[in-house]
Amino acid sequence: MACKLVPVVSDAVGCAADLVEGLGEIVPVGDIDELARALVRASLDPDDRRDKIRGKLELFTIAETARGYERAAFALRRESGG
Repeated sequence: MACKLVPVVSDAVGCAADLVEGLGEIVPVGDIDELARALVRASLDPDDRRDKIRGKLELFTIAETARGYERAAFALRRESGG
């Protein structure tokens, strides 16, 4: 995605639901035939989906990632009673 390519991931990938769904291709683990079809679809993809990918990636900045880690650390601290 960082290279402006359509992502193709398995349904076992953790980011599939929040990062790839609606933009890329999500295939069942082990389904080689579906993987091949998804790769073909991704390679023939129109530019409008690539534009959507760029927009989605703008939400995933280094600063937002750091805030996410900070929120997770505070949540874990609260849960552990610390």
